[in-house]
Amino acid sequence: MPGTVSRVTTPSIRADLAEAHAAVVAEWGEPGTWWTGAERLAIVAELRRARAADPLPPWVSPSAEGLVPDDHLLSAPAVDAIWRIANHAGTFTRDVYDALVARGLSPEAYVELVAVVATAAALDTFTTALGLPVYPLPDPVPGEPTRELVAGAVASTHWVPTVPGGVSVLQALSAVASGNETRRNLSEAQYLPAEALIGDLTWSRGTLDRLQIELIAARTSILNECFY
Repeated sequence: MPGTVSRVTTPSIRADLAEAHAAVVAEWGEPGTWWTGAERLAIVAELRRARAADPLPPWVSPSAEGLVPDDHLLSAPAVDAIWRIANHAGTFTRDVYDALVARGLSPEAYVELVAVVATAAALDTFTTALGLPVYPLPDPVPGEPTRELVAGAVASTHWVPTVPGGVSVLQALSAVASGNETRRNLSEAQYLPAEALIGDLTWSRGTLDRLQIELIAARTSILNECFY
């Protein structure tokens, strides 16, 4: 109606979810296992650049198009991996992965890169869907990555090294303990806690119940062409 003033309401975010997101953002700037804090922030920034850019076809890499500056903090194969994950994840084949490793991106560094990209994509999708600005990047924390190998991680059922045991999809980041822990903490806040995952179909936070959560998760997986 004429003269009506529309009001924009800022969505209310659950306290535990906001806390989990804040922890992830802080971790982006901290030294990881294979990347420094500055490099991990560069991974997030590159993901955002890839998602905002005019899409390249999956057979064209940003490095081949001259989109990786010589002074970039990340290597060309790392940037190529980020762009493909961001825009053409369904085309990420074993041959693509092997080519990245042959160009110098170690399997463990790749696993941590995927962990950072996955958490950043989740948080950016969340804020964008609610009409909120993306979380600002923190200052990098000085220090070197630990470069600690995870005992028992071998390339067997996955392309990358994983620790055997448990549900296959939960093994994916197990070669990098810190990335796997971040994935678990974020999943418990955004999805459901581990103790409710198997068998508890009545679990609820008091909002959506378990069956509603699974319906949304299944629909999202279909839309994202999730293999799992």
